Amino acid sequence: MDDYHQFLLSQRQRILEHITPSKDAIELQQLLDQLIAYQSSVRGRPITNIPSPSIHQVHFNNLPPSLEMAAEIDYRLTLLENYQINNAARISQLLLAGLQIPQPIIFSQLQIDYLSMLHQNPMMGTVQLAKEIGVSPRTIKREKNQLNSQYGLCVASMMDPHQFGLVHIGVQFRTKSLKSSQEIETRIYQEAKSNRILAFLHGFAFDVSQREGIISSFLPNQMQARNHFDQFIREINDLYCEEISIHYIQGCYVNLNFGSYNHVSQEWQATSDLRTEGTRRFIEEYGFQFPPPRGYIYRHNVLPFTPADWILILSLCEGLLERKDRRALLAQYDFAMAEKTVWAHERRLQKAQAYFPFLTFSRLFFDETICVIVKCEPTTIEFLHQFVTQFVMSRIQPIMDGIILFLGVPSGASSLTNQLTHTLLDLPGLKEVSVLRLKRDLPHLPSILTYQLWNPKTKQWSS
Repeated sequence: MDDYHQFLLSQRQRILEHITPSKDAIELQQLLDQLIAYQSSVRGRPITNIPSPSIHQVHFNNLPPSLEMAAEIDYRLTLLENYQINNAARISQLLLAGLQIPQPIIFSQLQIDYLSMLHQNPMMGTVQLAKEIGVSPRTIKREKNQLNSQYGLCVASMMDPHQFGLVHIGVQFRTKSLKSSQEIETRIYQEAKSNRILAFLHGFAFDVSQREGIISSFLPNQMQARNHFDQFIREINDLYCEEISIHYIQGCYVNLNFGSYNHVSQEWQATSDLRTEGTRRFIEEYGFQFPPPRGYIYRHNVLPFTPADWILILSLCEGLLERKDRRALLAQYDFAMAEKTVWAHERRLQKAQAYFPFLTFSRLFFDETICVIVKCEPTTIEFLHQFVTQFVMSRIQPIMDGIILFLGVPSGASSLTNQLTHTLLDLPGLKEVSVLRLKRDLPHLPSILTYQLWNPKTKQWSS
């Protein structure tokens, strides 16, 4: 039995040890066995003697192997292992939500109205949403549950790492060969698991070429940590890369646009030249006409916080747990608090604007996510804030000399990539542009276990 399979079995045991015995617990065990078999199969190590899933469960043995789905399953298993939830049905729900996206993606007009309104005000309650749309709260709850189950819909948040003594980095690289790509992937995971240089890793992804990629991580804003990180970058550049560049991210803006969804054909009609060249010409002729993306620039002050606050902010930003679940999570890590105390801590984080809520889907929702790294003049950045609002999903991360864009593409990623590149290269004030096609969107948070690295006495992160 190889190390990876043994790790999955140990992870399964750690998830199940908190579960209350029930029929749901038996079905969860079956689901975990199916996931482990799928993970092993994707990595070329098929295993036998796995029980068949129940009639209500996904038949993973019938799914084609997907490295992107395997990566998402790995992420979810680790997250739920750390959450230590005791409700088996809830764990199964979180494991499966938006894991296998039904094709084609179909939205009703009611769902589009719901999503559009929730995008503008992610914290709007069920009763208010129902009133604004003109339906009952029960209908809103039903649509919410269906969208979560099918597409992984939830209200997540982007946190402000600066308020927690961290900086946000994106590392763009191109490897020397496919063998170097495998080696750099192994090295990155080793560094993340050892709580060393990449202890705050969110994730990394390769372009479809498997030669270019991007790493997203936080990093302690401390001289020693930054020196170690710079040394690490120099080392992997020498060993594995033809080129590498570090981008310090200064904020985040997000946007969702359902204007191109056609209810008759039940698909997005995101014609490549209309989304890119057409949008550009419209803005140049009529000026800024579209509502800008929602978001903020990171602050420069550090918020006084405890390890319990760090656990809270990460669980808030993941968007999967209710307040009672977050309270139980704190108790699991020996930070037991009364319900009012938890509320007070969360209220303080909210007032400090330590996080920014936004509507999001499963990281497997889009066929591809296009990542564009642009170096340009400030006036071009203002233009791009308008330009990206016409894509289905857009996320803007300002950097020192430009921006990083993430664009969700429901279909036709290759043609859109070509047209987008053509349009961007012709923009005035542009200095440099790089385009990556990712098969899965990147996670935006580190492991919750990083709470162990914060020392409240010295007010420093350690590793």
